[in-house]
Amino acid sequence: MIVGTVGIALLWLLLFYVAYVFAHSAFISYLRGSAVKLSPEQLPDLYARVQAASRKLGLAKTPISYLLHADGMFNALATRFLVPNCIIHR
Repeated sequence: MIVGTVGIALLWLLLFYVAYVFAHSAFISYLRGSAVKLSPEQLPDLYARVQAASRKLGLAKTPISYLLHADGMFNALATRFLVPNCIIHR
């Protein structure tokens, strides 16, 4: 009975992990489709601020940054999913 229960628990764990991967993948796809990627060509002043903050924090590489306008508000978050570190300014 214990072996059967552990097997079911592992199956549920696998299903939750797969659901998490799909949800996070959908979120990253949404960002890439509707947000503006900061670069020296697009929003250079905000990109310079991100670079300065990265240097101040001692990061070896500046994270990929996006600007997202959502429901009239700006906010920020950071994520990582099969890509390097990513910052989202909302």
